[in-house]
Formats: sequence, structure tokens, C-alpha cells
Amino acid sequence: MKVKNVNALNIIMIAALMTLSACSSDTNEKGSPSPSEPAKEANSQSATPTNGKYNPPIEVSTVRYIDAGFKFKDGESLDKNIWNGIFEDELGVKVKNMWVVDKSQYNQKLNVTIASGSLPDFFEVDKVTMQRLVDEGALEDLTAVYEKYASPFAKKTLTVDGGAAIKAATVNGKLMAIPHTASNGGVASTEMIWLRTDWLKKVNLQAPKTMDDVMKIAEAFSKMDPDENGKNDTYGLAINKEMLQNFGSVRGFFNGYHAYPDYWVKDASGKIVFGSVQPEMKVALQKLQDLYKIGVLDKEFSVKDTNKILEDVNAEKIGLIYGHLWDPPGKTYDINYLKNKDAAYPLWQTYPIVSVDSAPAKVQANPTAETFFVVRKGVKNPEVVIKLLNTYLKKYIETDYSGSVNPFIAKDGIFPAKFAPVQLESPNLNLEAWYKVVDALKTGDGSKLDFPASVHFDRISKFRNGDYKMWYSDRTFGPEGAFKVIDQYDKQKTFVFDEFISSPTPTMVDKLSTLTKMEMEVFTKIIMNAAPISDFDKFVEQWKLSGGSKIEQEANEAYKKNQGN
Repeated sequence: MKVKNVNALNIIMIAALMTLSACSSDTNEKGSPSPSEPAKEANSQSATPTNGKYNPPIEVSTVRYIDAGFKFKDGESLDKNIWNGIFEDELGVKVKNMWVVDKSQYNQKLNVTIASGSLPDFFEVDKVTMQRLVDEGALEDLTAVYEKYASPFAKKTLTVDGGAAIKAATVNGKLMAIPHTASNGGVASTEMIWLRTDWLKKVNLQAPKTMDDVMKIAEAFSKMDPDENGKNDTYGLAINKEMLQNFGSVRGFFNGYHAYPDYWVKDASGKIVFGSVQPEMKVALQKLQDLYKIGVLDKEFSVKDTNKILEDVNAEKIGLIYGHLWDPPGKTYDINYLKNKDAAYPLWQTYPIVSVDSAPAKVQANPTAETFFVVRKGVKNPEVVIKLLNTYLKKYIETDYSGSVNPFIAKDGIFPAKFAPVQLESPNLNLEAWYKVVDALKTGDGSKLDFPASVHFDRISKFRNGDYKMWYSDRTFGPEGAFKVIDQYDKQKTFVFDEFISSPTPTMVDKLSTLTKMEMEVFTKIIMNAAPISDFDKFVEQWKLSGGSKIEQEANEAYKKNQGN
């Protein structure tokens, strides 16, 4: 399965959360109701379209994976844990795991299972596998059961991203899966500007409001000795060799020029076009080349990975970075903070991506769901996957555990929420937690906070009481932290998703890695002034001739198909 390359420490910092799947079977279903017979769903409890209990009980099958984050009490496993009793008692559903493997082996094992023709009733897949199974006619259309059985809370959670996840699970206008949304996607995955405010004060400049301001700040940080050591040893803007990902990315810089590298965006005609070959990219590359020429960028950036950028930050050589909300905190800046805490707190402050003109900058956001829960074609009760999800959300998230312990959050290294066979989290989970933390900090009372807000309130309280190792939490979840920027993006809707949400087209599979390598090589040469900016036009022409035009044609065909056109 595709997994974002995100520092594990940072993910833990943002909040330890969840992962996995659910549906229904052709076996042991005698007497179980069909979607057209909701009145028969329960005669022993109050039956509702969303929570009716099967009587007699039914059994459904799935397949699962575990990783190092799965720890169990003695005698427990994915086959026997807190959720088994809940599902059997409240829904009359017994979930059977056909197999459980390490996460690293899941795709391989699943492919073998698919090839054998012995599919479980429901299971988790990536986008490519989902599309393949849709094309083979192997999956149930969940449009009707989702509309009928999903609880209001489930629907709210699955559409808080504006419908991006549901759109990704829709093929030919039909909902073919339940998206496994995650809290590190969507608006929370956007980039922002991280800036040393003590340096800003020393060079007598204000926080950036335009891209021109960013250019001026970057130049001042490289030429005006902001660390006051009498040496010309600072850089105005950090870039890592990967350029478009991880700590030291310049994706946000490009977004300030309305350029969207490696994303598909709509043009004026309604077609989707590849952002890396659009004219806006040329303008942004020229600006980076200008910075390189005057010494604002590290001459060796093309060989520096993220770890090297971190070393430069710790050595106080960097004062301006584009990154995510999880990038600068943690160990990275402890050194800087402890050395300078009495001088100009906060040292590092986050600011929104700014624009080159009067049109607001829109920031690239990662998908809110990259895996999906699908249901095998022909199962008798496809609505079961929805009911399992409703129950999971009700027990783990909807229930108010104020004044008591939530039995599903992590304790002693055991995280029962992860054991559920179908699950998801709100893409805005941590943003919503930020609201709660900010309100609680005003009164100083965090006793009523639930998870994960309680964790961050505790960390910020420790920081304010002198535990400087917790300062990263204040920089992310504090009133002026990174989530203030995320909140602005969310309210103003200044973030964009990739318009291409299908599985890779045949030519993408065959050519895209080569085209991406070409892209990075040309962009790096242009920025380092080893090639003229006019080489961008040559690159665009070569990109199209080397498969790009065919990819664009296939991408638009898939786009129309997903739109139901």
C-alpha cells in the first residue's frame, strides 16, 4: 500500500491514531435480511436503518494486516479483542479474519487471494487494486447502502474534506468503496512558511504578505548576518535535493506563483492538465534561479537530503523553510530554542503561503484517503460494512468520555481502536482538536478534553511551566501555532486536491517515472543556473513527445469516466 513518506516522530507528535476495514458474506447468512427488508433486521432490539441487529446472527469475512504498532493484552489478537463482543452484541455480526499478515506482506498476500478467486466479504485495497476489481466486475456498488445505512456522523466525517474522499471512491458515478480517510491528509497536509522571527527582527523586515516579501526576506537572511556571528554562513531559503517533498520542499514556493508541480489541475476549458508543464512553473523556476545566482540558496542543495537540511537548521544556517505543520517541531529545533529562548520567543513561527499577485495562493493538499474498504460482488448483506463503521465511530469518536477513560485510545502501548476491521478518522481531526486546545488554554482547564486534544493541552501546559522540550507542541497546537495557518486555509478554502484520482493509466505506468526523472533533472539545472530558463520550454516539448501527450489524453478519458460522463 502507498504510504506517505512522513517522519514517524512527527506523526506521533500530531496524534497517535488509527487504520483499517468491513462488510458481509454468502456463508452462514440463512435468515439474514437483505437491504430491501430492513424491517426484519431486529426483533430483539430497537431496529433502525443504521443500527439494526441481525437475528439470527451472521458471519462476515475479511483479511487484515498488522505492523509494529499493534500490541495486545495477553490472550488478545485481531481475532479476539474488544470489538468482537461489541459487534456481536450490538449488531449480531461475527467478523472472521481469513488471514492476518504483516503490513509489508499485505499486498502480495491479497494479490494471491484475488487470483485464487476466494475473496473475503470485505477488505482494504489501494486505488490501483480497487480500479482493477471494479473493471473485473468483482465489487459491489455501495451507492444505495451508503445513502441508506450510513449514520449522519459517518457521512459528515466522510465529507468534511468537501467530498474529495468520496469522489476518489466513485467510479462511473457509483460509490464502489468506503474511503479510509486519515487525519494527515487534506488541508492538514498542506505546506506553509516556517520563519525565524528573531532573524526577521534583526534584518528589520515584517512577516511576508506577498511572494516579493518572501524574496526580500530570503535575500536578507543570506546577506545581512542574521545570526550576528560576523560570517557569511547563512542561507535565505532551504531546498532539499528531492525538491517537491519532505522537509525543505519548495512545493509551497511554486504554489505562491499558482504553479502546481506533479498535480493535475483544471484549465479554462475544463480539461485537466499536468501542473509541472504549465507556464506558471517557468515563472517560479526563474525566481529560484535568481535566488541561486545571488547566493541565497545553498550551492550544494542538489546533494542535500532532508537530514542534511535538519543539520543546517540545528547549526542555525537556515531561517526560512517551506514545510508541513509537522516538519520543524520535535528534536529539530530544541537546540535552537534552548540557545535562544531568552532572546526572542517564538523563534520559529508559521505563516500562510503567500501569492505573487492579487489572486490568493492555493496550496496543494494530499488525498484524504489512499486506501479503501471494498465489498465483494454478490454478498448478501453489503450494508454490513457501513454498520460496522457506524458502530466504530459511535463507540470511539462520538461518545463523550469526559470525566472517564476512553477505552479505545492508547494505554500502556495498546491501542484498541486499531483493532477494528473497518475504521477511519476525520481529515480535520487534529484541526478540531486545536479548537478545543485553544479554548481550554484560555481558562487553563483541560480536564474535559478528549483525545487527542488532551494530549496536546498537557504538552503545552508542560512547556508553559518550563519544560522547554515541549515547545514544539506550542508551535503546532498553540494559539499561534501551525494549526492557525491550517485553520485559515480551511476557512478560506485555499487548498487544492489533485484532479486525477484514478489508478495510473497504461502510459503513466510505462512512462511516468522516466518523465519525472527528466523533470527533476531539468528543474535542478535551471535553478542552479546550469541551464537557461528557456530550457523549460524544451522540457515541455520533450515531455509531450516522450509520452506526456498520451498520458494527458488517457488522464482526461479517465477523468470523464470518473465523473460519470
